Amino acid sequence: MQNIGWMDWNCDGEWAGTRDRALNLEAVRIHVNSVSDYFKVCAKAHRSNYGWDDHYECASNGHDIQIGTTGTIGYYNPMEAMRIYIDGATGGPDGNAYVRNIGWLPGPTYFVNFWETMEIGTTGRGLPMESFWIKWV
Repeated sequence: MQNIGWMDWNCDGEWAGTRDRALNLEAVRIHVNSVSDYFKVCAKAHRSNYGWDDHYECASNGHDIQIGTTGTIGYYNPMEAMRIYIDGATGGPDGNAYVRNIGWLPGPTYFVNFWETMEIGTTGRGLPMESFWIKWV
């Protein structure tokens, strides 16, 4: 988090970040913890003044994914959105984002089936994410 750094871990479905403090979400670490070693979770970030990362970061059971930027001078790019998918599993991700000047995005949550990509946040509007939640269903 902007001006805070890494925050404590949150579990499946709990929101992470801050709300109504105008602090940008800059990077996200996702720990993959499942009962199956046969699938991977993949994610990438959409950042201000940059766009979508070139490729997905993927991790299997017991490993972490990190997307966004951390403490790199000259590369201050708040996250505006993220894409997540599960490679090779049944079920999929569900989630939502809390976006500056909007709040929690309206409408239903964004559950998708396996092999489909869930996107949370906004793009092309210059509005950083301040918090989010995801869970696997």
